[in-house]
Amino acid sequence: MGQILACYPAGGWNLLVFFPALQRYPGLLLTGLLLGVGLYGHNFVFWASAYRGQVFPTGVYCARYDVPAFFATLTILPMLVQFVVGLETRFAVKHRAYFDAILYGGRLEDIRAAKQEMETALYAEFSHMLQLQFIVAIASVAFLGNFLQTVGLDETMAGTFRVLCFGYCLYGVVKCGIVVLLYFDDRTGACRAAGLFSVLSLAGSLVTLALGPDTWGAGFLAAGAVTGFWVLRRLRQYLEDLEYHVFCEQPLFARAQGGVLSRAAEELARMDRAFAQRRNPREEDRE
Repeated sequence: MGQILACYPAGGWNLLVFFPALQRYPGLLLTGLLLGVGLYGHNFVFWASAYRGQVFPTGVYCARYDVPAFFATLTILPMLVQFVVGLETRFAVKHRAYFDAILYGGRLEDIRAAKQEMETALYAEFSHMLQLQFIVAIASVAFLGNFLQTVGLDETMAGTFRVLCFGYCLYGVVKCGIVVLLYFDDRTGACRAAGLFSVLSLAGSLVTLALGPDTWGAGFLAAGAVTGFWVLRRLRQYLEDLEYHVFCEQPLFARAQGGVLSRAAEELARMDRAFAQRRNPREEDRE
C-alpha cells in the first residue's frame, strides 16, 4: 500500500479519467468479461444443478464440486507467479528493445535481430513456465489428492480434484497467452480466445453434469486444452506476420474520440471544476 500511495499520490485528478479509454478499447472489457465467464462459469453450472445446496435464497453452492475446484485453483499459483516474475520481466525487456529499434531508427537488420531475440525469450520462458506447472500438477495429483482424501474428500471428489489440477494448468496457459497477445495489441485474437474458452467451459460442464460425477471437471479440462492450443497457434501466426501488423495495421491519422463515455467524462470534469471554483471563494472568506 505504501508503494501504491507513493506512485499515485493524492491530488486533484478525476477518478473517471479512464472513461475515454473504455470508449476507445471496448474489446478489452469484453475480453475480461468472457475470460471471467470461462473461469467461473463451470461453477455456476453446478450451482444451478440438482446437486446444489442452499444457504439462503440467493446463496447456493455445490460442495462436491466447489471444494475440489478450490484446492485445484491453488495449484496454479506457482505458474502465475512465474509468469509475472519470469516471463513478463524477461520478455518485456526484449519486447521493449524490439519496438525501440522500430521507433528510434533502427536498421532492418537490427529490427529482425531484436525480433528473433524477443521470440526466443518468449518461447523459452513459456516453456520453463509450463515445465514448472506440469511438475506441480503431477505432484498435486500424486500426493495432494491422497492427502485430501484423508481430510474429508471422498474418492469421486478426489478424482474431480485431479482432473481440475490439469484443467487449471491449461487455463493458466490460456490466461498467459491472452496477456501476451495483448502485449502485441492483438485485441481481436485475445477476445476470440476468451470467447472460445467461455463457450467451451460452459458447454463442457453441461455435458459432464449430464454424464455424472465421475466425469466432472473434464469439460473445464477440455475447454482449456482446445483454447490453449488455439491461443498458442494464434500467437505463433501473429509473430510470423508481426512486421505487417506493426507497420500496416496502424491508423494513418489520429481520430478524435467521441461517444457516451467520453462525453460523460467531460461533463463530470466540468462539474468538478465548477465545484472547485465555488469552494475556493468560501475557503478564502473563512480565512
